Amino acid sequence: MRRDEILRDEVRAVDLGAISSVADIVVAMDDASFQARALGQVARIWEEMLREDVTVFIGLSGAMIAGGLRKVIVDLLRRNMADVVVSTGAILYQDLYQSLGHRHYRGSVDAPDVELHSMMIDRIYDTYVDEEAFRALDMAIGRRFAREDGTMGTREFVRRLAGMAGE
Repeated sequence: MRRDEILRDEVRAVDLGAISSVADIVVAMDDASFQARALGQVARIWEEMLREDVTVFIGLSGAMIAGGLRKVIVDLLRRNMADVVVSTGAILYQDLYQSLGHRHYRGSVDAPDVELHSMMIDRIYDTYVDEEAFRALDMAIGRRFAREDGTMGTREFVRRLAGMAGE
């Protein structure tokens, strides 16, 4: 590469005076730098994907449900913004936990784990969950699938797991 090619694309400051929506901010960030640019690029790629005839996958991992993003995931799917969901078992478990009426609670990363453990409270980073409810759910899942004979595919397993919310 030549020097003039390398120094061609300027970082542009995000001008809040020229912005009237959150979408405008995200678009403007595409010309900024660091994570602002990354966010702008994600939005641009997402928009291109939605315009084209492509299959959109959404990958879910981590404590997204515990972190309060359950409705965001549901809204994305209801609005047909993803065609395929790839998820960890933890996401499915926490979704079932919430669908049965259990909650996640705001906590602290500095909470003493030994003290929380003595109260049967689990900590997921800065979020608390009821260990007694987790254990009850574990037992219910065990009872539900102890009646099964043979093997089943993932789709059938998830369908039956989801059915527990309606039982």
